[in-house]
Amino acid sequence: MSEEIITRYEYELAEPPCAPGSGRYGVRIILSEDISPVFPYLNTVLEDTYYDHENKVLIGREERRQYAFRATEIRVAGVNEAAQAPEAVRNAVKLVNRVWQERATIKPSFTERKLPTAIDIYRHLPKTNCRQCDYSTCLVFASELRTGKCMLEQCPPLFLQENTARLETIRKLFAIE
Repeated sequence: MSEEIITRYEYELAEPPCAPGSGRYGVRIILSEDISPVFPYLNTVLEDTYYDHENKVLIGREERRQYAFRATEIRVAGVNEAAQAPEAVRNAVKLVNRVWQERATIKPSFTERKLPTAIDIYRHLPKTNCRQCDYSTCLVFASELRTGKCMLEQCPPLFLQENTARLETIRKLFAIE
């Protein structure tokens, strides 16, 4: 009998509103159950994790795919084509269920690695308050970025050549390659 922590879900593809047609996407998986009990195990298995046990947030990578986990939601970054979304969703669900099924052989890690603060992130943004990301200010964007509710790609000014150093600094804050 295979025990799965994720049994039902829906998903939606999200193209950054600031860059329609860019070919950059994210996927939001909406879960019908609370998966936070698997977070300490994922914290052990995933790379470059940021874990906040109290607030039930885990951000990490596996095989160059960035994930942001919340109790009833998973966000997957780096989907290059809309056609890749179903596979990205299946892989995320499979990852969580596999780790849950193997939890008896995985030493859970409750070590919290805190996310950079919104102010730490904001300091390195272009600070244009251009709203291209669909947030009212760069500080609000930084706050949402911190918890995985949005993605770096939603800030077009950050990807301009003159902001390369800023982008790299923010990636280092999150340990994103």
